Amino acid sequence: MKNFKEHFRQLARQNLTTITDVIVLAAYKALNAKSNTDKLDIFISILGQSFTPVTNPIKLANGQTPHQKLKIMLGGGRIWFSDGSSTNTLKQIVEKEAAENAEEILLFSQLFANALDRISDIRETQYSYVFVNPGLSASQRIVQTNHAAIELGHELNRQNISIKDLHLVLCPLTDANEISNLLSENNIANVKFQEPDLHNQVTAIATWPVARSRRAVLRKFPLLA
Repeated sequence: MKNFKEHFRQLARQNLTTITDVIVLAAYKALNAKSNTDKLDIFISILGQSFTPVTNPIKLANGQTPHQKLKIMLGGGRIWFSDGSSTNTLKQIVEKEAAENAEEILLFSQLFANALDRISDIRETQYSYVFVNPGLSASQRIVQTNHAAIELGHELNRQNISIKDLHLVLCPLTDANEISNLLSENNIANVKFQEPDLHNQVTAIATWPVARSRRAVLRKFPLLA
């Protein structure tokens, strides 16, 4: 395959990337991934990281769907695959900038066509922020983090909430009360772990999955070194 990543970087430097370029990049990464995971699963996962779904209730009530633009583009990919359309933008970019031969073009076209059936699986990337007392030793931090993560897992399982593709972010628990209040004020559900051997001190807090578009308030926290 051609080096589409470099082509995308050049477009990005000039602020010229489009939704089509992002879709092709996701497909390029999936097809070139050195993993035993199904390429379609990888493609769907990357799309979920790249596109924020429509969540505005007014827009949804007026007929928009969470991934309307993406669905339209992938629909064009399906048409290309079924009738050999030469006008589809995805096809034009793949043929010009990503694929080197007919076999590779077919791989892209099949991926786009099959992804349309999985559009409902595409969801915004979810993050769980785990705050742990930075004053503890390294081994203690690992234990307390795991305790909080296990408690979170139990809670999510009881609510039938999937943890598939959940990204964990580890931050210092500098002030348990302050962080707890911040999470409460922003309606971010969480679980706390209190260590019995430390007089029931709150040593770790783990948030429920937070969508990428809602994590601005959490991004101010430094990562735990």
